[in-house]
Amino acid sequence: MRYLLDTNTCSHLQRNQPVIVGHLASLPRAATFYTSVITQGEMVYGAHHVPKPRRAKLLTEIRSLLRDMADVLPVTPAVAERYGQLKAELARQGAPIPANDIWVAAIAIEAGLVVVSDDAHFGHVPGLRVENWLQ
Repeated sequence: MRYLLDTNTCSHLQRNQPVIVGHLASLPRAATFYTSVITQGEMVYGAHHVPKPRRAKLLTEIRSLLRDMADVLPVTPAVAERYGQLKAELARQGAPIPANDIWVAAIAIEAGLVVVSDDAHFGHVPGLRVENWLQ
């Protein structure tokens, strides 16, 4: 399996949340984990909202977590096309979700990855495979 870890899952990993760490340990060794530049940006943004003494340590932890991923996936032209399609479809459904999560979904769909998140609104995205490792 190949997974795209959303921001909340990466944050849980960074804090060594036992359920998430345990789930990771239970997966086959061939499982591959990715995140996205969207998640990287959200995590760095969050780090810049903590007091300076803790900020440097948090940013170092974020960089370490990102190095453990198979890759930090970018926004490509194909992802941008998918984003536009998804955003329009969600608007037609009357089920808009945060823009950054549409980007994450678009990256996952284009790369053929399963999104790992505890954000329920990912369930509104057509064609997206999602797992919540906290359940």
